[in-house]
Amino acid sequence: MDIADSALIISDETEAKIDERGIKKTDIKEVLAWAENGVKLYIDGENRFLAKKRMGNFTAYVEYDKVDDGYRIQDVYSHRVSLTEDQE
Repeated sequence: MDIADSALIISDETEAKIDERGIKKTDIKEVLAWAENGVKLYIDGENRFLAKKRMGNFTAYVEYDKVDDGYRIQDVYSHRVSLTEDQE
């Protein structure tokens, strides 16, 4: 299944969080693609996964489970970090 063409199944509550947090659906799909081709955490006993991907100074986290027609998004959050080195 190509993630770019996969359905994202998102509840109204999770959709509101996504909008409030300024996370784009393209970011979510990028995290899912990264996780499905690499590393993701399995939440034992719940058939859920937690994935993260850093994109520049923005890191997005997606909690999800796989369903027949796509991915059910349970939660999404992110943070932005700008690190600078001390100059002497």
